[in-house]
Amino acid sequence: MPTRVSALTREHIEHFLADLFDHTKPATVAKHYRTLQRLFKFIVDDGEIPSSPMERMSPPSGPEQPVPILSHANTRVTELVYRKELRPVLSRGAVAMDALFPDDKGSPTLESIELHHPLDR
Repeated sequence: MPTRVSALTREHIEHFLADLFDHTKPATVAKHYRTLQRLFKFIVDDGEIPSSPMERMSPPSGPEQPVPILSHANTRVTELVYRKELRPVLSRGAVAMDALFPDDKGSPTLESIELHHPLDR
């Protein structure tokens, strides 16, 4: 690997990023790619090199990581969270929206509605 920035080529950068894929996660490689892009842009703007070795280089793409599938236990936890945490919030939001946008039947006004957090009881 060259020690002078002016001697670096696209192949050097590609080799470095490919080597990173062997022992880091794809997100880490992408972070290094973006950092190097900014660094070489600064070096070009500063007049140290005429053009970036990363010019017209595409971001690296690594192997896709599979998304874990929810099991029945996770589904039960999700359902519990929905019932205990989300449903009360959604219900209060629906009541507030009804108050803000009344229909022809004379929905209550915002002033007449008391909104409480479930833990306030």
